[in-house]
Amino acid sequence: MNKYVQLFGILLITAFAIAGCQPQIEDSVDPAIFGGTWNGALTCNGLAPRQTTITIGMDGNNANLESQTGGGTCGKTTTYTGTLFNDRIEFKPQQATDACGNANSFSGSAYVHNNALILSESFSGPNWTTTCKFEGSK
Repeated sequence: MNKYVQLFGILLITAFAIAGCQPQIEDSVDPAIFGGTWNGALTCNGLAPRQTTITIGMDGNNANLESQTGGGTCGKTTTYTGTLFNDRIEFKPQQATDACGNANSFSGSAYVHNNALILSESFSGPNWTTTCKFEGSK
């Protein structure tokens, strides 16, 4: 019987030691870390990155992202809305009309890691789809 008590004690101590070594995952972040102007590189569809500026406005957990819809002569600046969930902003699919009257769809997500904003975006319109990744700093 004493042997079983000792074994139970060892197992219990081991369980506490393992549980204490688990990294702490941050459940939520201050929305203010996302707000502001971010300068960095935007890469779309695997093409060469280009320097660009992204602006995100925060109102509590609600985000407003100024981005482009449409391309070329049809391009137009549009504000997309997202919501902060835990440590990232989620931009659910939304529709916008470009300068030529074409309906385009946008969705994406953003998070901040080591003071850098990482933004993944998907755009689609009539007969085209574009995926982009932005990484930049304030």
